[in-house]
Amino acid sequence: MAESNVMTYDRALRILNLSEGFTSEDLKKAHRLLSKKYHESNFVGKSDTEQKEAEERLKKVNAARDFFDEIFIRTGTYFNLESYRLQIANKIKSYYENTTVCDVDLYQEVASIGKDSLSLIPFRDRKYGLDFVLQNFLKSLKKIYTNYKKNFFEKYYIYDEDISEVIDYDVHVETFYEKMLKLKDKYSRKIIFERRVNEEIAPYRNYATCTDNLWELIEDACVHNAILAAKNSKYSNEGMNLAIQNMHQEIDELFLLVDEINAKFNSIREDLPNLTEDFSNEYIDIKTEYAKGEALSGILSRLNKLEKRIQNFKIAQENELVIKGLYDRIMAKYNSVLGSLNPLYDSLKIKKITESFQKIAELFSRCINSEISIDSLLMLDNVTFLNPDEDEGILSSVSKNKLVIENASRLYVIKKAREDWVRDEEALFSLRKEDGIYYMDKVDLYTGRVFSYQITLDELGQNYVSLDTLIDKGMYLGVLTLGKLTTIVTAILRVFVDNESRIIYIDENNSFRICSEQSIGIHGLGIDENGSESSKTEYEDKEYLKAAINLQIDGILKREKKVRN
Repeated sequence: MAESNVMTYDRALRILNLSEGFTSEDLKKAHRLLSKKYHESNFVGKSDTEQKEAEERLKKVNAARDFFDEIFIRTGTYFNLESYRLQIANKIKSYYENTTVCDVDLYQEVASIGKDSLSLIPFRDRKYGLDFVLQNFLKSLKKIYTNYKKNFFEKYYIYDEDISEVIDYDVHVETFYEKMLKLKDKYSRKIIFERRVNEEIAPYRNYATCTDNLWELIEDACVHNAILAAKNSKYSNEGMNLAIQNMHQEIDELFLLVDEINAKFNSIREDLPNLTEDFSNEYIDIKTEYAKGEALSGILSRLNKLEKRIQNFKIAQENELVIKGLYDRIMAKYNSVLGSLNPLYDSLKIKKITESFQKIAELFSRCINSEISIDSLLMLDNVTFLNPDEDEGILSSVSKNKLVIENASRLYVIKKAREDWVRDEEALFSLRKEDGIYYMDKVDLYTGRVFSYQITLDELGQNYVSLDTLIDKGMYLGVLTLGKLTTIVTAILRVFVDNESRIIYIDENNSFRICSEQSIGIHGLGIDENGSESSKTEYEDKEYLKAAINLQIDGILKREKKVRN
Protein backbone atom coordinates (compact mmCIF):
# COMPACT_ATOMS: atom_id res chain seq x y z
CA MET A 1 0.00 0.00 0.00
CA ALA A 2 1.39 3.40 -1.02
CA GLU A 3 2.29 5.74 1.83
CA SER A 4 -0.06 8.71 2.26
CA ASN A 5 1.32 12.13 1.37
CA VAL A 6 -0.60 13.71 4.28
CA MET A 7 1.86 14.89 6.92
CA THR A 8 1.00 13.84 10.46
CA TYR A 9 2.70 14.36 13.78
CA ASP A 10 3.89 10.76 14.07
CA ARG A 11 5.04 10.66 10.40
CA ALA A 12 7.01 13.88 10.84
CA LEU A 13 8.70 12.38 13.93
CA ARG A 14 9.72 9.29 11.91
CA ILE A 15 11.04 11.32 8.97
CA LEU A 16 13.28 13.44 11.20
CA ASN A 17 14.16 10.56 13.53
CA LEU A 18 12.85 12.54 16.55
CA SER A 19 10.98 11.45 19.66
CA GLU A 20 8.14 13.30 21.37
CA GLY A 21 9.34 16.02 23.69
CA PHE A 22 12.15 17.21 21.39
CA THR A 23 13.46 20.76 21.62
CA SER A 24 13.96 23.37 18.90
CA GLU A 25 17.70 22.58 18.94
CA ASP A 26 16.88 18.89 18.37
CA LEU A 27 14.70 19.88 15.42
CA LYS A 28 17.36 22.13 13.87
CA LYS A 29 20.07 19.50 14.28
CA ALA A 30 17.95 16.70 12.77
CA HIS A 31 16.91 18.89 9.82
CA ARG A 32 20.46 20.05 9.19
CA LEU A 33 21.90 16.51 9.18
CA LEU A 34 19.20 15.10 6.89
CA SER A 35 19.34 18.08 4.53
CA LYS A 36 23.07 17.62 4.21
CA LYS A 37 22.65 13.88 3.74
CA TYR A 38 20.14 14.18 0.89
CA HIS A 39 21.60 17.30 -0.75
CA GLU A 40 21.95 16.94 -4.52
CA SER A 41 25.70 17.53 -4.35
CA ASN A 42 26.00 14.18 -2.65
CA PHE A 43 24.37 12.37 -5.62
CA VAL A 44 26.37 13.76 -8.56
CA GLY A 45 27.25 10.87 -10.82
CA LYS A 46 24.60 8.63 -9.21
CA SER A 47 21.83 6.99 -11.15
CA ASP A 48 18.68 8.86 -12.01
CA THR A 49 16.72 6.66 -9.60
CA GLU A 50 19.03 7.43 -6.69
CA GLN A 51 19.03 11.14 -7.48
CA LYS A 52 15.22 11.18 -7.68
CA GLU A 53 14.94 9.21 -4.43
CA ALA A 54 17.26 11.65 -2.63
CA GLU A 55 15.24 14.57 -3.96
CA GLU A 56 11.97 13.04 -2.64
CA ARG A 57 13.51 12.36 0.75
CA LEU A 58 14.76 15.94 0.99
CA LYS A 59 11.26 17.19 0.17
CA LYS A 60 9.84 15.07 3.01
CA VAL A 61 12.48 16.36 5.45
CA ASN A 62 11.60 19.94 4.58
CA ALA A 63 7.89 19.15 4.75
CA ALA A 64 8.35 17.64 8.22
CA ARG A 65 10.31 20.69 9.33
CA ASP A 66 7.58 22.98 7.93
CA PHE A 67 4.92 20.89 9.76
CA PHE A 68 6.60 21.37 13.14
CA ASP A 69 7.28 25.05 12.48
CA GLU A 70 3.58 25.56 11.71
CA ILE A 71 2.59 23.77 14.94
CA PHE A 72 4.97 25.97 16.92
CA ILE A 73 3.64 29.14 15.33
CA ARG A 74 0.05 28.05 16.04
CA THR A 75 0.42 26.51 19.51
CA GLY A 76 3.70 27.84 20.86
CA THR A 77 5.01 24.29 21.29
CA TYR A 78 6.15 21.32 19.25
CA PHE A 79 3.76 19.05 21.18
CA ASN A 80 0.89 17.25 19.57
CA LEU A 81 -2.04 19.42 20.72
CA GLU A 82 -4.64 16.66 20.40
CA SER A 83 -2.43 14.26 22.30
CA TYR A 84 -1.83 16.90 24.93
CA ARG A 85 -5.55 17.57 25.22
CA LEU A 86 -6.02 13.88 25.93
CA GLN A 87 -3.22 13.93 28.49
CA ILE A 88 -4.74 16.90 30.34
CA ALA A 89 -8.22 15.33 30.26
CA ASN A 90 -6.90 12.03 31.64
CA LYS A 91 -4.96 13.89 34.30
CA ILE A 92 -8.10 15.67 35.51
CA LYS A 93 -10.17 12.49 35.39
CA SER A 94 -7.52 10.70 37.44
CA TYR A 95 -8.53 12.73 40.51
CA TYR A 96 -12.06 11.40 40.77
CA GLU A 97 -12.69 8.46 38.42
CA ASN A 98 -12.87 4.85 39.71
CA THR A 99 -13.87 5.98 43.20
CA THR A 100 -15.43 3.39 45.54
CA VAL A 101 -15.04 4.72 49.10
CA CYS A 102 -15.60 8.40 49.70
CA ASP A 103 -17.78 11.01 51.31
CA VAL A 104 -20.60 11.59 48.80
CA ASP A 105 -20.60 15.38 49.10
CA LEU A 106 -16.82 15.54 48.76
CA TYR A 107 -16.85 13.31 45.68
CA GLN A 108 -19.61 15.32 44.03
CA GLU A 109 -17.72 18.58 44.55
CA VAL A 110 -14.52 17.18 43.03
CA ALA A 111 -16.37 15.53 40.14
CA SER A 112 -18.26 18.77 39.48
CA ILE A 113 -15.14 20.93 39.07
CA GLY A 114 -13.52 18.10 37.07
CA LYS A 115 -16.38 17.99 34.59
CA ASP A 116 -16.40 21.78 34.35
CA SER A 117 -12.70 21.73 33.52
CA LEU A 118 -13.13 18.97 30.91
CA SER A 119 -15.77 21.04 29.16
CA LEU A 120 -13.17 23.81 28.57
CA ILE A 121 -10.48 21.59 27.00
CA PRO A 122 -11.90 21.43 23.41
CA PHE A 123 -11.81 25.23 23.22
CA ARG A 124 -8.12 25.62 24.12
CA ASP A 125 -5.82 25.63 21.03
CA ARG A 126 -2.63 26.52 22.86
CA LYS A 127 -0.54 24.49 25.28
CA TYR A 128 -0.59 27.26 27.86
CA GLY A 129 -4.40 27.33 27.61
CA LEU A 130 -4.60 23.63 28.45
CA ASP A 131 -2.04 24.13 31.22
CA PHE A 132 -4.19 26.95 32.59
CA VAL A 133 -7.27 24.63 32.69
CA LEU A 134 -5.26 22.03 34.62
CA GLN A 135 -3.80 24.55 37.06
CA ASN A 136 -7.23 26.06 37.74
CA PHE A 137 -8.60 22.59 38.39
CA LEU A 138 -5.78 21.79 40.82
CA LYS A 139 -6.28 25.14 42.54
CA SER A 140 -10.02 24.49 42.95
CA LEU A 141 -9.29 20.94 44.09
CA LYS A 142 -6.97 22.19 46.84
CA LYS A 143 -9.61 24.70 47.96
CA ILE A 144 -12.22 21.93 48.21
CA TYR A 145 -9.81 19.68 50.11
CA THR A 146 -8.80 22.53 52.44
CA ASN A 147 -12.41 23.46 53.27
CA TYR A 148 -13.34 19.82 53.75
CA LYS A 149 -10.36 19.27 56.05
CA LYS A 150 -11.30 22.37 58.08
CA ASN A 151 -14.91 21.22 58.57
CA PHE A 152 -13.82 17.63 59.14
CA PHE A 153 -11.33 18.70 61.82
CA GLU A 154 -13.94 20.92 63.49
CA LYS A 155 -16.47 18.10 63.50
CA TYR A 156 -14.14 15.62 65.15
CA TYR A 157 -12.07 18.13 67.12
CA ILE A 158 -8.76 17.49 65.41
CA TYR A 159 -6.14 20.16 65.97
CA ASP A 160 -3.32 20.94 63.50
CA GLU A 161 -0.77 21.05 66.30
CA ASP A 162 -1.54 17.41 67.13
CA ILE A 163 -0.75 16.15 63.60
CA SER A 164 2.74 15.08 62.58
CA GLU A 165 1.92 13.75 59.08
CA VAL A 166 1.97 15.86 55.89
CA ILE A 167 -1.39 16.30 54.15
CA ASP A 168 -1.20 16.19 50.32
CA TYR A 169 -3.76 18.11 48.30
CA ASP A 170 -2.74 16.87 44.81
CA VAL A 171 -4.16 13.35 45.20
CA HIS A 172 -7.14 11.26 44.15
CA VAL A 173 -10.31 12.14 46.08
CA GLU A 174 -10.53 8.63 47.54
CA THR A 175 -6.91 8.82 48.71
CA PHE A 176 -7.57 12.18 50.38
CA TYR A 177 -10.73 10.88 52.10
CA GLU A 178 -8.95 7.77 53.39
CA LYS A 179 -6.25 10.07 54.78
CA MET A 180 -8.92 12.06 56.66
CA LEU A 181 -10.33 8.83 58.16
CA LYS A 182 -6.89 7.78 59.35
CA LEU A 183 -6.32 11.19 60.93
CA LYS A 184 -9.72 11.00 62.63
CA ASP A 185 -8.98 7.60 64.10
CA LYS A 186 -5.56 8.71 65.30
CA TYR A 187 -5.98 12.34 66.33
CA SER A 188 -9.69 13.09 66.90
CA ARG A 189 -9.93 14.38 70.48
CA LYS A 190 -13.62 13.57 70.42
CA ILE A 191 -13.01 9.91 69.57
CA ILE A 192 -10.01 9.65 71.89
CA PHE A 193 -12.11 11.12 74.72
CA GLU A 194 -15.03 8.76 74.05
CA ARG A 195 -12.63 5.80 74.13
CA ARG A 196 -11.20 7.09 77.38
CA VAL A 197 -14.69 7.45 78.86
CA ASN A 198 -15.54 3.85 77.94
CA GLU A 199 -12.34 2.68 79.57
CA GLU A 200 -13.04 4.77 82.68
CA ILE A 201 -16.57 3.44 83.22
CA ALA A 202 -15.79 -0.22 82.44
CA PRO A 203 -14.78 -1.15 86.04
CA TYR A 204 -18.14 0.02 87.40
CA ARG A 205 -19.89 -2.77 85.49
CA ASN A 206 -18.33 -5.29 87.88
CA TYR A 207 -19.72 -3.61 91.01
CA ALA A 208 -22.10 -5.85 92.93
CA THR A 209 -24.76 -3.11 93.07
CA CYS A 210 -24.48 -2.20 89.37
CA THR A 211 -27.81 -3.40 87.98
CA ASP A 212 -28.73 -3.19 84.30
CA ASN A 213 -30.89 -0.17 85.04
CA LEU A 214 -28.06 1.61 86.84
CA TRP A 215 -25.58 0.79 84.08
CA GLU A 216 -28.02 2.19 81.52
CA LEU A 217 -28.31 5.34 83.63
CA ILE A 218 -24.51 5.65 83.81
CA GLU A 219 -24.21 5.31 80.03
CA ASP A 220 -27.13 7.62 79.24
CA ALA A 221 -26.67 10.31 81.88
CA CYS A 222 -23.15 10.37 83.31
CA VAL A 223 -21.37 9.58 80.04
CA HIS A 224 -23.61 12.01 78.14
CA ASN A 225 -22.84 14.78 80.65
CA ALA A 226 -19.10 14.09 80.42
CA ILE A 227 -19.09 14.19 76.62
CA LEU A 228 -21.19 17.35 76.62
CA ALA A 229 -18.86 19.04 79.12
CA ALA A 230 -15.78 18.05 77.11
CA LYS A 231 -17.42 19.28 73.91
CA ASN A 232 -18.27 22.62 75.53
CA SER A 233 -14.57 22.99 76.35
CA LYS A 234 -13.76 22.11 72.71
CA TYR A 235 -12.02 19.02 74.04
CA SER A 236 -9.25 20.97 75.70
CA ASN A 237 -6.98 18.86 77.89
CA GLU A 238 -8.14 20.69 81.01
CA GLY A 239 -11.79 20.41 79.99
CA MET A 240 -11.53 16.68 79.28
CA ASN A 241 -9.81 15.96 82.59
CA LEU A 242 -12.43 17.95 84.49
CA ALA A 243 -15.25 16.17 82.62
CA ILE A 244 -13.79 12.77 83.58
CA GLN A 245 -13.42 13.89 87.20
CA ASN A 246 -17.03 15.12 87.35
CA MET A 247 -18.24 11.94 85.63
CA HIS A 248 -16.64 9.77 88.33
CA GLN A 249 -18.18 12.00 90.98
CA GLU A 250 -21.63 11.65 89.40
CA ILE A 251 -21.24 7.87 89.16
CA ASP A 252 -20.06 7.65 92.78
CA GLU A 253 -23.08 9.69 93.85
CA LEU A 254 -25.33 7.30 91.92
CA PHE A 255 -23.83 4.31 93.70
CA LEU A 256 -24.18 6.10 97.04
CA LEU A 257 -27.79 6.78 96.11
CA VAL A 258 -28.30 3.10 95.26
CA ASP A 259 -26.65 2.10 98.54
CA GLU A 260 -28.97 4.46 100.39
CA ILE A 261 -32.00 3.07 98.54
CA ASN A 262 -30.99 -0.54 99.26
CA ALA A 263 -30.36 0.30 102.91
CA LYS A 264 -33.82 1.84 103.18
CA PHE A 265 -35.39 -1.18 101.48
CA ASN A 266 -33.66 -3.46 103.98
CA SER A 267 -34.59 -1.27 106.95
CA ILE A 268 -38.25 -1.05 105.94
CA ARG A 269 -38.39 -4.79 105.20
CA GLU A 270 -37.15 -5.51 108.74
CA ASP A 271 -39.76 -3.16 110.21
CA LEU A 272 -42.75 -4.54 108.30
CA PRO A 273 -43.36 -7.70 110.41
CA ASN A 274 -43.39 -5.66 113.64
CA LEU A 275 -46.07 -3.18 112.57
CA THR A 276 -49.76 -3.51 113.32
CA GLU A 277 -50.63 -1.51 110.18
CA ASP A 278 -49.93 -3.09 106.78
CA PHE A 279 -47.37 -1.14 104.70
CA SER A 280 -46.27 -4.15 102.63
CA ASN A 281 -48.31 -3.33 99.49
CA GLU A 282 -46.73 0.10 99.18
CA TYR A 283 -43.30 -1.41 99.82
CA ILE A 284 -43.79 -4.02 97.08
CA ASP A 285 -45.08 -1.35 94.67
CA ILE A 286 -41.93 0.77 95.19
CA LYS A 287 -39.73 -2.31 94.85
CA THR A 288 -41.43 -3.17 91.55
CA GLU A 289 -40.98 0.33 90.15
CA TYR A 290 -37.33 0.25 91.23
CA ALA A 291 -36.80 -3.00 89.32
CA LYS A 292 -38.41 -1.42 86.23
CA GLY A 293 -35.87 1.39 86.28
CA GLU A 294 -37.90 4.30 87.65
CA ALA A 295 -35.81 7.39 88.41
CA LEU A 296 -33.65 6.84 91.49
CA SER A 297 -34.58 10.22 92.95
CA GLY A 298 -38.27 9.30 92.67
CA ILE A 299 -37.68 5.91 94.32
CA LEU A 300 -35.73 7.51 97.16
CA SER A 301 -38.41 10.15 97.64
CA ARG A 302 -41.13 7.47 97.88
CA LEU A 303 -39.00 5.40 100.26
CA ASN A 304 -38.39 8.45 102.44
CA LYS A 305 -42.12 9.12 102.61
CA LEU A 306 -42.86 5.49 103.44
CA GLU A 307 -40.06 5.40 106.00
CA LYS A 308 -41.31 8.61 107.57
CA ARG A 309 -44.85 7.22 107.78
CA ILE A 310 -43.56 4.01 109.35
CA GLN A 311 -41.42 5.93 111.84
CA ASN A 312 -44.33 8.21 112.71
CA PHE A 313 -46.51 5.14 113.13
CA LYS A 314 -43.92 3.49 115.39
CA ILE A 315 -43.48 6.69 117.39
CA ALA A 316 -47.25 7.03 117.66
CA GLN A 317 -47.47 3.46 118.91
CA GLU A 318 -44.70 4.00 121.41
CA ASN A 319 -46.02 7.40 122.45
CA GLU A 320 -49.49 6.00 122.88
CA LEU A 321 -48.19 3.48 125.39
CA VAL A 322 -45.99 6.07 127.11
CA ILE A 323 -48.79 8.63 127.29
CA LYS A 324 -51.25 6.03 128.54
CA GLY A 325 -48.79 4.87 131.20
CA LEU A 326 -48.07 8.46 132.26
CA TYR A 327 -51.76 9.29 132.37
CA ASP A 328 -52.49 6.18 134.47
CA ARG A 329 -49.74 7.09 136.93
CA ILE A 330 -50.93 10.69 137.27
CA MET A 331 -54.54 9.53 137.61
CA ALA A 332 -53.50 7.12 140.37
CA LYS A 333 -51.70 9.93 142.23
CA TYR A 334 -54.64 12.25 141.76
CA ASN A 335 -57.16 9.71 143.05
CA SER A 336 -54.90 8.75 145.93
CA VAL A 337 -54.39 12.33 147.13
CA LEU A 338 -58.02 13.22 146.48
CA GLY A 339 -59.15 10.18 148.50
CA SER A 340 -57.03 11.25 151.45
CA LEU A 341 -58.72 14.65 151.77
CA ASN A 342 -61.88 15.55 153.60
CA PRO A 343 -64.34 17.46 151.42
CA LEU A 344 -65.53 19.47 154.43
CA TYR A 345 -62.15 20.64 155.68
CA ASP A 346 -59.96 20.44 152.57
CA SER A 347 -62.22 22.02 149.94
CA LEU A 348 -59.60 24.63 148.99
CA LYS A 349 -56.93 21.95 148.44
CA ILE A 350 -59.38 19.84 146.49
CA LYS A 351 -60.16 22.82 144.27
CA LYS A 352 -56.45 23.50 143.54
CA ILE A 353 -55.76 19.82 142.90
CA THR A 354 -58.71 19.61 140.51
CA GLU A 355 -57.55 22.74 138.68
CA SER A 356 -54.07 21.24 138.34
CA PHE A 357 -55.54 18.02 136.97
CA GLN A 358 -57.55 19.99 134.39
CA LYS A 359 -54.38 21.77 133.29
CA ILE A 360 -52.65 18.40 133.07
CA ALA A 361 -55.46 17.08 130.86
CA GLU A 362 -55.03 20.13 128.61
CA LEU A 363 -51.28 19.46 128.34
CA PHE A 364 -52.01 15.86 127.32
CA SER A 365 -54.31 17.21 124.61
CA ARG A 366 -51.62 19.62 123.38
CA CYS A 367 -49.09 16.82 123.21
CA ILE A 368 -51.48 14.70 121.12
CA ASN A 369 -51.85 17.71 118.76
CA SER A 370 -48.03 17.95 118.51
CA GLU A 371 -47.87 21.35 120.20
CA ILE A 372 -45.48 20.12 122.90
CA SER A 373 -43.12 17.16 122.88
CA ILE A 374 -43.67 13.92 124.76
CA ASP A 375 -40.30 14.47 126.46
CA SER A 376 -41.68 17.66 127.96
CA LEU A 377 -44.91 15.91 128.92
CA LEU A 378 -42.96 13.30 130.90
CA MET A 379 -42.00 16.08 133.32
CA LEU A 380 -45.55 15.63 134.67
CA ASP A 381 -44.30 12.47 136.37
CA ASN A 382 -42.92 14.86 139.01
CA VAL A 383 -46.39 16.17 139.88
CA THR A 384 -47.42 14.91 143.35
CA PHE A 385 -50.64 16.87 143.99
CA LEU A 386 -49.25 17.39 147.53
CA ASN A 387 -47.65 20.79 146.97
CA PRO A 388 -49.77 22.89 144.59
CA ASP A 389 -47.08 25.59 144.19
CA GLU A 390 -44.41 23.09 143.10
CA ASP A 391 -46.91 21.37 140.81
CA GLU A 392 -47.81 24.74 139.26
CA GLY A 393 -44.14 25.36 138.46
CA ILE A 394 -43.88 21.98 136.73
CA LEU A 395 -47.04 22.61 134.72
CA SER A 396 -45.78 26.05 133.68
CA SER A 397 -42.46 24.60 132.55
CA VAL A 398 -44.16 21.89 130.48
CA SER A 399 -46.50 24.46 128.94
CA LYS A 400 -43.61 26.68 127.80
CA ASN A 401 -41.67 23.80 126.28
CA LYS A 402 -42.60 23.65 122.63
CA LEU A 403 -42.19 20.61 120.38
CA VAL A 404 -38.49 19.72 120.01
CA ILE A 405 -37.13 21.27 116.87
CA GLU A 406 -35.91 18.01 115.33
CA ASN A 407 -39.53 16.91 114.96
CA ALA A 408 -40.64 20.18 113.41
CA SER A 409 -40.70 21.21 109.75
CA ARG A 410 -37.31 22.31 108.41
CA LEU A 411 -38.64 25.16 106.21
CA TYR A 412 -40.40 28.25 107.51
CA VAL A 413 -41.79 31.54 106.27
CA ILE A 414 -41.80 34.73 108.28
CA LYS A 415 -45.14 35.81 109.70
CA LYS A 416 -44.70 39.51 109.06
CA ALA A 417 -41.93 41.22 107.14
CA ARG A 418 -39.59 43.14 109.40
CA GLU A 419 -38.76 46.71 108.50
CA ASP A 420 -35.05 46.07 107.96
CA TRP A 421 -35.70 43.18 105.53
CA VAL A 422 -38.19 44.33 102.96
CA ARG A 423 -38.24 41.03 101.06
CA ASP A 424 -38.45 38.67 104.04
CA GLU A 425 -42.00 37.81 103.04
CA GLU A 426 -40.62 36.56 99.71
CA ALA A 427 -38.02 34.21 101.20
CA LEU A 428 -37.91 30.73 102.72
CA PHE A 429 -36.01 29.99 105.93
CA SER A 430 -34.22 26.71 106.59
CA LEU A 431 -33.57 25.84 110.24
CA ARG A 432 -30.44 23.97 111.30
CA LYS A 433 -28.80 23.08 114.60
CA GLU A 434 -25.06 23.15 115.26
CA ASP A 435 -23.53 22.40 118.68
CA GLY A 436 -26.86 22.98 120.38
CA ILE A 437 -27.36 26.40 118.74
CA TYR A 438 -30.14 27.04 116.20
CA TYR A 439 -29.51 28.99 113.00
CA MET A 440 -31.81 30.28 110.29
CA ASP A 441 -30.58 30.14 106.68
CA LYS A 442 -32.57 32.76 104.84
CA VAL A 443 -32.88 31.77 101.16
CA ASP A 444 -33.74 34.69 98.89
CA LEU A 445 -35.70 32.98 96.09
CA TYR A 446 -35.06 35.81 93.63
CA THR A 447 -31.28 36.08 93.94
CA GLY A 448 -30.46 32.61 95.22
CA ARG A 449 -28.40 34.22 98.02
CA VAL A 450 -28.30 32.71 101.51
CA PHE A 451 -27.98 34.71 104.75
CA SER A 452 -27.48 32.94 108.08
CA TYR A 453 -28.12 34.16 111.61
CA GLN A 454 -28.67 32.70 115.07
CA ILE A 455 -32.19 32.27 116.44
CA THR A 456 -33.85 31.11 119.67
CA LEU A 457 -36.86 28.83 119.87
CA ASP A 458 -38.93 31.65 121.31
CA GLU A 459 -38.09 33.85 118.30
CA LEU A 460 -38.96 30.96 116.01
CA GLY A 461 -42.38 30.55 117.58
CA GLN A 462 -43.11 34.28 117.59
CA ASN A 463 -41.95 35.21 114.09
CA TYR A 464 -42.12 32.13 111.87
CA VAL A 465 -44.60 29.54 110.71
CA SER A 466 -43.93 26.07 109.27
CA LEU A 467 -44.16 25.86 105.49
CA ASP A 468 -45.62 22.35 105.80
CA THR A 469 -48.43 23.73 107.92
CA LEU A 470 -49.14 26.48 105.39
CA ILE A 471 -49.21 24.08 102.47
CA ASP A 472 -51.46 21.63 104.32
CA LYS A 473 -53.95 24.44 104.96
CA GLY A 474 -53.41 26.15 101.59
CA MET A 475 -55.84 26.24 98.68
CA TYR A 476 -54.74 24.92 95.27
CA LEU A 477 -55.78 27.32 92.52
CA GLY A 478 -54.62 25.44 89.44
CA VAL A 479 -52.97 27.03 86.39
CA LEU A 480 -53.07 30.82 86.38
CA THR A 481 -51.75 33.82 84.50
CA LEU A 482 -49.91 36.28 86.72
CA GLY A 483 -50.10 39.89 85.71
CA LYS A 484 -46.40 40.67 86.16
CA LEU A 485 -45.21 37.53 84.42
CA THR A 486 -45.02 36.94 80.70
CA THR A 487 -45.94 33.25 80.81
CA ILE A 488 -48.62 31.06 82.33
CA VAL A 489 -47.67 29.69 85.74
CA THR A 490 -47.95 25.91 86.03
CA ALA A 491 -49.35 25.75 89.57
CA ILE A 492 -50.32 28.14 92.33
CA LEU A 493 -51.33 27.79 95.97
CA ARG A 494 -52.89 30.40 98.27
CA VAL A 495 -51.79 30.21 101.91
CA PHE A 496 -52.54 32.43 104.87
CA VAL A 497 -50.07 33.91 107.38
CA ASP A 498 -51.68 35.86 110.22
CA ASN A 499 -54.82 36.12 108.08
CA GLU A 500 -52.82 37.71 105.26
CA SER A 501 -52.77 35.73 102.02
CA ARG A 502 -49.51 34.69 100.41
CA ILE A 503 -49.06 33.00 97.06
CA ILE A 504 -46.77 30.05 96.34
CA TYR A 505 -46.29 29.57 92.60
CA ILE A 506 -44.00 27.97 90.01
CA ASP A 507 -42.55 30.51 87.59
CA GLU A 508 -41.42 30.23 83.97
CA ASN A 509 -38.07 28.77 85.09
CA ASN A 510 -39.84 26.00 87.05
CA SER A 511 -38.65 27.64 90.29
CA PHE A 512 -40.86 28.13 93.32
CA ARG A 513 -41.67 31.59 94.58
CA ILE A 514 -43.59 32.92 97.57
CA CYS A 515 -44.89 36.47 97.80
CA SER A 516 -47.79 38.54 99.04
CA GLU A 517 -50.91 38.32 96.93
CA GLN A 518 -50.98 42.10 96.70
CA SER A 519 -47.60 42.20 94.91
CA ILE A 520 -48.89 40.35 91.82
CA GLY A 521 -51.96 40.53 89.67
CA ILE A 522 -53.99 37.34 89.37
CA HIS A 523 -56.32 36.73 86.46
CA GLY A 524 -58.32 33.73 85.43
CA LEU A 525 -58.38 31.94 88.77
CA GLY A 526 -58.15 28.46 87.32
CA ILE A 527 -60.01 29.29 84.11
CA ASP A 528 -58.27 29.05 80.74
CA GLU A 529 -58.90 31.23 77.68
CA ASN A 530 -61.90 29.15 76.60
CA GLY A 531 -63.56 29.51 79.99
CA SER A 532 -63.20 25.84 80.93
CA GLU A 533 -61.64 24.65 84.16
CA SER A 534 -57.85 24.41 83.87
CA SER A 535 -56.27 20.99 84.25
CA LYS A 536 -54.38 20.55 87.49
CA THR A 537 -50.79 19.36 87.72
CA GLU A 538 -48.83 17.04 89.97
CA TYR A 539 -48.33 20.04 92.25
CA GLU A 540 -51.90 19.53 93.42
CA ASP A 541 -50.36 16.71 95.47
CA LYS A 542 -49.25 18.73 98.50
CA GLU A 543 -46.70 16.12 99.56
CA TYR A 544 -45.15 16.36 96.09
CA LEU A 545 -45.18 20.15 96.39
CA LYS A 546 -43.37 20.02 99.76
CA ALA A 547 -40.76 17.61 98.41
CA ALA A 548 -40.19 19.72 95.29
CA ILE A 549 -39.73 22.93 97.31
CA ASN A 550 -37.36 21.18 99.72
CA LEU A 551 -35.35 19.87 96.75
CA GLN A 552 -34.99 23.39 95.32
CA ILE A 553 -33.93 24.89 98.65
CA ASP A 554 -31.48 22.02 99.22
CA GLY A 555 -29.89 22.80 95.86
CA ILE A 556 -29.45 26.48 96.73
CA LEU A 557 -27.99 25.66 100.16
CA LYS A 558 -25.54 23.14 98.67
CA ARG A 559 -24.37 25.61 96.03
CA GLU A 560 -23.92 28.32 98.67
CA LYS A 561 -21.96 25.94 100.90
CA LYS A 562 -19.74 24.94 97.97
CA VAL A 563 -19.05 28.61 97.16
CA ARG A 564 -18.17 29.39 100.77
CA ASN A 565 -15.81 26.43 101.02
